[in-house]
Amino acid sequence: MQLQTLGNDIVDLKAIEPPLHPGYKERVCTRREGVVVGKDPAMLWLHWAAKEAAYKALKRIDPRVQFIPRDLEFDALLNVVRWRDIEFPCRVERDAECIVVTCAPFHCHLCSWWQECHPESEAQASELVRRLLRDKLITLYGIPSAEIEIESVAGVPWIRLGRSRSRIPVSFSHHGRFVACAVLDNLVPPIDIKSLNPASCTTP
Repeated sequence: MQLQTLGNDIVDLKAIEPPLHPGYKERVCTRREGVVVGKDPAMLWLHWAAKEAAYKALKRIDPRVQFIPRDLEFDALLNVVRWRDIEFPCRVERDAECIVVTCAPFHCHLCSWWQECHPESEAQASELVRRLLRDKLITLYGIPSAEIEIESVAGVPWIRLGRSRSRIPVSFSHHGRFVACAVLDNLVPPIDIKSLNPASCTTP
């Protein structure tokens, strides 16, 4: 059976207040990752975001999984996170403002969006990221708002659409000025994530 899972994470690079604790890199990175990261803060946050996104995807497979960053290894050359015998490809998008990472199995079709909206609280960020997802489903897929239901099961978000009522995995993230969402869906023909143009389903 093919895994149907995903996870995402966004890091607002302007919201990071240096200097980091001297032991932070050692807590997050394996020895091999530490060599790649060096003294580059953006590279460190890329590794963090990739691991966080992969952890969210793993949590859907096994709710017992705990987030231990060094148990996950990010290959920055191949953009892949490995955990035991599971490998998640990562879509990485970054600029001077933020880093966005979304993880899903190769066979999955993935769309992700993010937005700068300056939330003032955790509650507002949660509301804004759900509004972003809802707006994209309405404008890009023509789904009536009344047919979009966002729910949480054991802390994991899903959507139900229209009459099918089948659960579709979604993932939410927020940090600093930004919110980001990703959806694993059957709304468009499935394609291999390796051949997906990152710009085709992603809106900054």
